[in-house]
Amino acid sequence: MSKYFVSSHRGEIQDLREKLNSSKDDVRTEAVKRIVAAMTEGKDVSMLFIDVLKCMQTNKLELKKLVYLYLMNYSRSQPERAILVVNSFVKDSSDPNPLIRALAIRTMGCIRVQNVFEYFIEPLGKCLKDRDPYVRKTAVLCVLKLYCMDPINIEQHGFLNTLRDMLLDDNQMVVSNVIAALHEIGNNGGKEWIIEEKMVRPLLSALDGSNEWGQVYIMDAIATYIPKESKEAENICERVINKLTHNNPSVVMAAAKIVLKHLEVISPQIANIYCKRLSAPLVSIVLSNSSKHDYEIQYITLRCINLIIQKYPHLFSNQLRTFYCSYDEPIYIKIEKLEIMLMLVNESNVMDILVELKEYALSADIEFVRKSVQAFGKCALKLEKVADRCVKQLVELIELGQNYIVQEACIVMKDLFRKYPQKYLPVIAKLCDNLNTLDDPNAKAAMIWIIGEYNQLITNSFDLLNEFMNSFADEPLNVQLALLTASVKLFIQQPDSQDLVQKALSEASNSASFDIRDRAHIYWRILFDHPQQTHDIMLKERDVITFQTQQLHPQILNSLISELGELSAVYQKVPASFVVKLKKIGVSAKLDEEEGGSEMSDLLCFDGGSSNLIGTASKNVLDFDEDTSKRNDSMKDIFSIGKQTVPINRLVALPKTPTDMKVDASLIYEGGSLFLQLEITNNSPLTMTNFQMQFNKNVFGLVPGQLNIDAIPPNKRWGALLPVGLIPPEITTPVSSRLEVAIANSTQQIYFYVLEMPIGLLMKEQSQVDIANCANLWNSLPNTMSKEYKGSGLELKLQKLSTFILVATKKANDKELLMYTIKFLNDIDVMVEITSTSKGYKILAKCIDKQYLSFIFKFFDGLF
Repeated sequence: MSKYFVSSHRGEIQDLREKLNSSKDDVRTEAVKRIVAAMTEGKDVSMLFIDVLKCMQTNKLELKKLVYLYLMNYSRSQPERAILVVNSFVKDSSDPNPLIRALAIRTMGCIRVQNVFEYFIEPLGKCLKDRDPYVRKTAVLCVLKLYCMDPINIEQHGFLNTLRDMLLDDNQMVVSNVIAALHEIGNNGGKEWIIEEKMVRPLLSALDGSNEWGQVYIMDAIATYIPKESKEAENICERVINKLTHNNPSVVMAAAKIVLKHLEVISPQIANIYCKRLSAPLVSIVLSNSSKHDYEIQYITLRCINLIIQKYPHLFSNQLRTFYCSYDEPIYIKIEKLEIMLMLVNESNVMDILVELKEYALSADIEFVRKSVQAFGKCALKLEKVADRCVKQLVELIELGQNYIVQEACIVMKDLFRKYPQKYLPVIAKLCDNLNTLDDPNAKAAMIWIIGEYNQLITNSFDLLNEFMNSFADEPLNVQLALLTASVKLFIQQPDSQDLVQKALSEASNSASFDIRDRAHIYWRILFDHPQQTHDIMLKERDVITFQTQQLHPQILNSLISELGELSAVYQKVPASFVVKLKKIGVSAKLDEEEGGSEMSDLLCFDGGSSNLIGTASKNVLDFDEDTSKRNDSMKDIFSIGKQTVPINRLVALPKTPTDMKVDASLIYEGGSLFLQLEITNNSPLTMTNFQMQFNKNVFGLVPGQLNIDAIPPNKRWGALLPVGLIPPEITTPVSSRLEVAIANSTQQIYFYVLEMPIGLLMKEQSQVDIANCANLWNSLPNTMSKEYKGSGLELKLQKLSTFILVATKKANDKELLMYTIKFLNDIDVMVEITSTSKGYKILAKCIDKQYLSFIFKFFDGLF
């Protein structure tokens, strides 16, 4: 192939043109190869476009592929020429050879030019129903590519419905491609795809006939399905359990994800059997990739095992040796293995772990040695029976005199003195002998705490603290705080150290840090106003600390178990906290003060969209009669129906908030997710950078995604859709539709706002409801509230909503009774009984928390 990448010569273009017009396929193929090579080197060969296009009229597959490659490149860079290739593609999409049909439809998906889109609709529809499965599976991916370019047209022509119908295709490769396409479309803002019961069996049947990546997509889809009974869950697990022995780690992780999600549903006896079969495949991935030095795969597996152990610690209790560290492993593998070892440590295996830790503490990797020293302390905190052994090992390490070991030992011993207050006091002398070697702030702070806590046992405690005090102004915050507290403790127990405490308080009172100054003022006051109580406050016996491995909140843990093998499982963070799906508006030009009310339309004009987007979005979402959809009552928009996509500025600045930054925002629902429609205007003369946003604690657990703004110059505007995630909510906070928002930037000012959230957005979309359980739920809910309304058409409005699920109906005389269930984002259930009469409606609502009753009626007020 290298012979094609040679220097060009004069007249080469004419030479290539002559060869392209040759009647021999071999000559034309050689010419196109040289053209593609030149194109790859960045040379302009667009002048041969027409001549290359003629070469499409061939049955030679190699030549056709090369021509398609050329056309893909220049159709993107020169869209006006793309119209010339349409007829050839349409013709090839009907070629008798399925390879050519598939090649044509694949290339169509790569020519993402808007002005030829409509010409691809008909051939794409035919290829989706082609008799050859290879063509069908290629056409499925073409739908995905074109959806990314023009989602509205793809939906309007019914291609998404066609994809859903193709889930029942008799070819497994087609099914796996369909699942991959629907999954990607959902991630790109399309309607979220929900697995129904009737789809599960065909998907399971398609598993064995799919390739390894197709199996991953199929099992990821099955993992989203919630079985209705334990028998169904057992059947699903039984069908995927054999995939745990697959050679591809992604397949193994996808199968493990399904089994783990169903362990709580199936019977305990069956669950124990599956648990025994789960650990070995995951351990095998760790061991096999360690021997092959595929450390990235090994690390991902270890992070997933970390999550599994947090929920099911017994699964790997007999696999401890798997997590022993090898000298040649990267540091990130060693640290992760060490963390897992500490999670698995118990009285039966702790001695083996201590032997390993001693070896690790003598290794050459300084960071790993520090972690190993910390591990000794954690074992001593967790298991009292080995505390003596751990301290003995720490003393031996201290005696080695290595600076980094001594410093980490100081930090560890501070925790051990909290756990065992009057034990191991002789170790203090060995620590004090190494004070001159301390340069780590945490080690200094720990040692100062030890001196202040046990100053009566240290004969020269005054001199030691005084030596630290000489560099007080240069020390970091944690060292200054520790030194200030230790000086006060020393003064309480040794009053002759008054000079030291006065010096410490004086230095701290003049500090630039608010924390240091506030702590100093508190100590001044209690020392001089309440000297008798100072002893009780400062020397009060502390609670004994306990060791706990890092444990995620159960709700977050369950969410991450559903993401095994994904990036969120590796980060151990919910996706919304680090995945930023921003649709950038960009930084606009200087604001025109004469534009008047155009700011709202500018905010909504994504990608050059129409300023009439508000009306369009409202009509598409509500889909009511024309008169209703045209109403422009802003108060009713607050309580909008269902999942609101109509953005309305709701951010109100609180008093005393600086005015040099203007923020407009609204909470919207798009593509199955919540977003904050955000626009920030810099009205100051300075460029603003380092933006940060935070929501106040709220009952729904809403948190903002990462605010990725490089800079906003003076008098410029920036806007985007910022994802809004969910974390475990603060149940103790009041129920409110007002969200408090704080934004900070490089001006060192904090801007406080209040966002009024549409109540309809705070309800969950529900696809499956246990109707049999609704009667029990209705009887168990303690708080009730009722209200009567005049009007009609409520049933039709609620029928449009995926947040209101109808669970029962009853007719008697001229009355009709409807019962709905609603679930808020924080999983609070509300049951609503609506009695319709000729005069209007009587609505009765029940909930476990009466605050939500007034909240739900506030929503109904907006409907009438």
